[in-house]
Amino acid sequence: MSEKIDIAVCYHKQSPVFQSDALKPMHVGKAISKVDLGFRGDDTGDNISAKNKWFGEDTGFYWLWKNSDAAVKGIMHYRRLLDLRSPNEEYKNIALEDIESPGELVEILGLNAKNISEIMKDADVIIRKKSDIRDWFDGNVEEQYKASHIPEYLDYAMDIIKRYFPEIASAAKAVLAGYFGHFANLVIMKSPLFDAMCEFRHGVLERLEKMVDVNRPEIADGWQHTARYAAFVGERLTMFYVEYLRRQGQKIAEFPVVNIAPRGTAICDDKNYGANAYTNKAEQEAIEPVFGKGAITAMMVADNKYAPYAGVMLQSIIENANPNKNYDIAIVSGEITDKNKKMLESMARPNVSVRVIDISGIVDSIDAGMFYIHSHFTVETYYRFFIPKLFAKYDKVLYLDCDMVSLRDIADLYETNIGGNWWGAARENMISCLGFTDGTFEKRKLLPYMKDTLKMDSPFDYFQAGVMIWNVRACVKDDVTDKLLARLKEIGKPYYPDQDVMNSLANGKHIHWLSQNWNVAWCVPFLWWKGEGTEAYKTAMHLLENPFILHYCSHIKPWIETSRPNAHYFWKFARKTPFYEIIVKAEQLSAEKERKIKKLTRKARKYKVLQVLTVGLVKSFRLRKNKYRNEIKQVEEMYN
Repeated sequence: MSEKIDIAVCYHKQSPVFQSDALKPMHVGKAISKVDLGFRGDDTGDNISAKNKWFGEDTGFYWLWKNSDAAVKGIMHYRRLLDLRSPNEEYKNIALEDIESPGELVEILGLNAKNISEIMKDADVIIRKKSDIRDWFDGNVEEQYKASHIPEYLDYAMDIIKRYFPEIASAAKAVLAGYFGHFANLVIMKSPLFDAMCEFRHGVLERLEKMVDVNRPEIADGWQHTARYAAFVGERLTMFYVEYLRRQGQKIAEFPVVNIAPRGTAICDDKNYGANAYTNKAEQEAIEPVFGKGAITAMMVADNKYAPYAGVMLQSIIENANPNKNYDIAIVSGEITDKNKKMLESMARPNVSVRVIDISGIVDSIDAGMFYIHSHFTVETYYRFFIPKLFAKYDKVLYLDCDMVSLRDIADLYETNIGGNWWGAARENMISCLGFTDGTFEKRKLLPYMKDTLKMDSPFDYFQAGVMIWNVRACVKDDVTDKLLARLKEIGKPYYPDQDVMNSLANGKHIHWLSQNWNVAWCVPFLWWKGEGTEAYKTAMHLLENPFILHYCSHIKPWIETSRPNAHYFWKFARKTPFYEIIVKAEQLSAEKERKIKKLTRKARKYKVLQVLTVGLVKSFRLRKNKYRNEIKQVEEMYN
């Protein structure tokens, strides 16, 4: 028996490959996949691979049923495995980053032909241990399904079972009325039982398929938790059939599950079976329109540090808003204090809704380690990637950085018709002003970076991402969020994090070019001065004479360097916000920090020079230099 065990470990994306003489990785949905994972797919022989969008791992079940002649067959998943060495333990959670050797983990869990053959001498079925649904849901198995998925599909399936598989109906009813279930389709069976189960499950699913309209919005919109209607019914069908086998006297061996996920995410899967976990997940994560689709919808991103400056931008929007129009403003954050939340939301007006939206539910499902940041950038800069999911109930949304002030009604911008393009955005004119001969750019090797890393056809098609109109419908249709995450993974370490990724993906296409008045860089006179005399520089300076939105981009900010040109616009709105005293205090602390750092830096340089002059022979000079450098770090940490 040992040479005839075929347990398909189902994959649909890149992940550590778990395999042995019993475990065989399988690319499910390969017929419709945009990638090749490099191992066998479910698209050969007699298959339903193209239905994977709705059937999930059931396309793997089907392939094994129709194409494998193994004596033992089974299904596992790239993020869920059975622990066949520890039958008396509960489930385990393993962080993806802690898996140094997939092969070693497979052996530790006993997922090899020898161990499985030994277990199968005394068992007909190996399956995940039963879970008590009451640990995460107040109700029975049937009530949990109907709270978490499209309810009528279970009723359809039960009706099919009663009519076509009456011998299993009693077991199915008992499972639904109970509080325990073998969730997640982790199962190993002797071949005759596995094939009989597949004949049952696909007999039900093929009939159910004829009763389902896949054009229903909750399926057609592509949310995997609702699109996979057949997979979730199929998960219950496995539970029904195993209970049927138990009643027939077959020997069932239960083992705990090992859940695998990136560190920082919800590793344990059981919570995903709670009420509203799947079917309504899209509705929970998607922001509900306040005024309907006719409102001017805008989004900003802010953490606690930037909440006061988001308040300033918000004040400028409110002051320039048309009293005859409605404005739906969402401020997105991964974490923000209740105090900051209340202060921001207190700025609302009868025609201006202000909501602080917690995006952590979406971001936690993504490997946070992929979000490369440096300098003054934070992980929050990537949140705009999720606009198509957050604003799934809107047609479009205006994204605005929070280090800005609007000097004109943003309705004029929002109502711009960008056609079928993904984005409306303005060109980044820093490139035109400074070109590629400036020393700073040479140091960064900007031109080869844009050509070879970002793979852009022209650097002059690069847009500034601080002001963007997002066509939500077009972005959902073209899977823009997934494409951005994939491109980020390819680039690895973008210089201007999310902005580079978006430009790389668009490559000058899918963009409606906005007037640069809507995104005017304030730093032209003091950071771009090397371009002085060029026509592009003159244009950038001319834009500063009539900005519609003034962007306080760069590491230099008006709340720190208050005497800079055009800083007064910021303070005009800042003094009218509930954050004014906080901003003033931040400015004072920043000035104090700067004074201390300058003083310590002078001392460190002094002893560095002395160390050089003595060829490093005077140890005290090196120690004092390092002492002052450490004090500089302490000051920076204290004021951050």
